[in-house]
Amino acid sequence: MSDRILMLLASVGYLGAVAVFAWYTRRQLRAPEWVTLSIIGVSFCLHSYGLHSRGLERGSCPITNPYEVFLFISWSVMLLFLLTGPVFRTSFLGVFSAALAGLMGVLASVVPAWDAGTRGPYFGGNPWIETHAALSIFSYGVFGLLAATACMYLLQYRSLRSKRYGMVARFLPSIVQLDHVNLRLLLVGTAFFTLSLGIGFFYWVNHPEAVSELKLATAGSVWLAYSAVLFFRWRRQLQGPRLAWTALALFFFALLVLWPVELSRNSGRIASSHLVIACE
Repeated sequence: MSDRILMLLASVGYLGAVAVFAWYTRRQLRAPEWVTLSIIGVSFCLHSYGLHSRGLERGSCPITNPYEVFLFISWSVMLLFLLTGPVFRTSFLGVFSAALAGLMGVLASVVPAWDAGTRGPYFGGNPWIETHAALSIFSYGVFGLLAATACMYLLQYRSLRSKRYGMVARFLPSIVQLDHVNLRLLLVGTAFFTLSLGIGFFYWVNHPEAVSELKLATAGSVWLAYSAVLFFRWRRQLQGPRLAWTALALFFFALLVLWPVELSRNSGRIASSHLVIACE
């Protein structure tokens, strides 16, 4: 079974967990956590094995084209959920995370042109550049999980405002807990992205020809945006639903700026012996 099929099955499995949850919810029942968690766990194993197979084929971390980037981000989201799920209401955080990961995986799978790229080692054998790229994409996974918890916050906030407590909102974590979770994810994601850019910066100082101006601009814009949000949250000038909406908008912005990075990569302006990903 090819890695593409494995990762498509994983994405469908994530969406299957969401469908099971929706089926129970429509009948005013709470979905058994073991059911949704089992579906997510099996899907995550397929996802991990597919990425592992792709990595062996590439000879590096599988983040060499838009297809792999989307699948690696969605894998990071699910990994973070499985690591932090026991802290929250597992079924609900898992469902929101699975919905995001499943949609990203299916979207990447239905566009064959996204899976075009090199078939050999991609980072020139430089472990620092590979670490830089992997940390960047992992931070995108943290930001993706932040977007999922932001959706949970907005649902709970809407329920409190309207005083209509549906089945979903009734079992969501409290709005105070969700606000704390959003802050912690914002801190962790920004820290990982800062570390990644720090590694990339030291490489760029020695090899300025290896990084295009476009990549520097896009990476810097994403970092500045999240750092500004973190600063205003620390000053308590950006909280509650405004922070949640901002987190959602910023994640889609961060995904959007991957496109000019891919165009820059394909333009041939990067030295062939020193390939590097600045935004990814």
